[in-house]
Amino acid sequence: MLAGQHGLCECKSPRIQKAVQLLRERIVGELYMAKSLCYKRRKSIGQVPNGVDYNLWLGPAPKRPFNPNRFHYNWHWFWDTGNGDIGNQGVHEMDVARWGLGKSGLPRKVHSSGGHFVYDDDQETPTTQMATFEYGDCQLVFEVRGLLTKGEADLVFNGQSFVGNIFFGSEGVMVVDSTGFGVYLGEKHELAQELSYQDSRVWECQPLVANFLKAVQTRDVERLTCDIEEGHLSAALCHMAHISYRLGR
Repeated sequence: MLAGQHGLCECKSPRIQKAVQLLRERIVGELYMAKSLCYKRRKSIGQVPNGVDYNLWLGPAPKRPFNPNRFHYNWHWFWDTGNGDIGNQGVHEMDVARWGLGKSGLPRKVHSSGGHFVYDDDQETPTTQMATFEYGDCQLVFEVRGLLTKGEADLVFNGQSFVGNIFFGSEGVMVVDSTGFGVYLGEKHELAQELSYQDSRVWECQPLVANFLKAVQTRDVERLTCDIEEGHLSAALCHMAHISYRLGR
């Protein structure tokens, strides 16, 4: 039976494939940490009174009266239907981080903390969240900031957010975002290599779809760029982080 494919578009991106290739060639030495960032500005969703029943839309989630704040995009910020930005934007960035670190299993230990700060509104998921995943020989860190903030390293500001990955190695650092990547080496952090791409996140999904259709046509699982198990491993990081966050341990 043909295996499924997960919709993590960035794994087919030329910039990500080239970046991972260079990491495999130890361009920044031995990797000890990857940090994924989702500093994506999210304004308060406010508070909206109850309205009509929308049980069909809720599906298996608990039945409740209609509330526009739980509908359309804002469903991301409620535990019944969403998982905050760590599961929204985060899964794509953590997939890149995990791929770059070369980790095909789950971490030994996970810790996540944060909170719903600044806003007095209906949102349930955190406005800031930090998660650390311990693999033994390295760690993966993910951070959400939905409030006003500044970026890190040389991540590009796209007018609303700083989103991407930073790989830390024994010889230097690689910064990867939607425009390309940069490699900084040595004690002086000198720019050693820079690659820019004009592709967009929308464009990056097209090769993934084409790859899946080709695998279906040929019945060849090995053709899949993002096998369903790989998608599961990255999605599991989001779930594990929230389990730690909500249980407080």
